[in-house]
Amino acid sequence: MAKNNVVRPVKNKNFKNNATAYAFITPWLIGFLCFTLFPILFMLYVSLTNRKLNGVSDFVGLANYKNMFSSAVFWNSVKVTLFFTILMVIVTTIWAVIMALLLNSVC
Repeated sequence: MAKNNVVRPVKNKNFKNNATAYAFITPWLIGFLCFTLFPILFMLYVSLTNRKLNGVSDFVGLANYKNMFSSAVFWNSVKVTLFFTILMVIVTTIWAVIMALLLNSVC
């Protein structure tokens, strides 16, 4: 009988490739969890509480958001922010076009 030599390095090679890929992505994943996902989730939790400086917090649900959206100061700050953003985009775009035209005429 002839021996059937089955070569199985493909499965081992795929495992090594996957392990290498996971090893390279692990630092990014740890950084993402520590510096992005955890702060977002923690601030979402804190926004649903009435937190004091001494660390005591009472769960108030969406009352903070209700107060925020009913505040005239909040809507004024939204208007000022939108005005500033739109103005700066327009000014920056015009300035960039002027600089590009000047550089193009010199060269």
